[in-house]
Amino acid sequence: MTDEPLLHPHADREAYAHAYRVAALAASVGRLMKVSDGEMLRLERAALVHDVGKLAMPEAVLRKPAPLTVEENLRIGAASRGNDEVPMWIDDLFPVLRTMRARRGGDLSGGQQQQLAFGRALMAAPKLLILDEPTEGIQPSIIEEIGRVIRRLAQERGLAILLCEQYYDFAKRLADTYAVMSRGEIVASGPGSEMDAKDVRALIAV
Repeated sequence: MTDEPLLHPHADREAYAHAYRVAALAASVGRLMKVSDGEMLRLERAALVHDVGKLAMPEAVLRKPAPLTVEENLRIGAASRGNDEVPMWIDDLFPVLRTMRARRGGDLSGGQQQQLAFGRALMAAPKLLILDEPTEGIQPSIIEEIGRVIRRLAQERGLAILLCEQYYDFAKRLADTYAVMSRGEIVASGPGSEMDAKDVRALIAV
């Protein structure tokens, strides 16, 4: 007997490619953390079946395939866990969303869409949250709010967070551990407190 496919058999090529990129990234994190082979396999499989929450770009998750409301976006995020009730702690993290439940996600501002994307990912109750450049195209005040949310998730919820970010100052403020990747390889890593001393800024300069 073979294992059931981790992705829907009719998923398109882009969906497969995206899912396996996430799994590969999860595997890179596992190697960095020196986990066992068994834990590595569990981490890769978890990424493919959405034990890992990934914050995608808002326009990719809020407007397609239909103009969903804020409420519908949040509830869809919980599809994999069988209980789509929005917990109070998510409302507490993003109070602006509580007053916009009936509005369409695509009608929100860029910062509000990013908060909705956060909330949607968290509704899946992931063990690991992957944030792919959450500051891109966001105004400074919202960037500060995103930083506060990330700290609270780590400190209050004990959530493991993988932050993929080119905004050096933002990453430095939040990182417990850093890793710099170039052409798919980790070229530098260490405690977040040593980022300045190791001149990490120069390594990520474009």
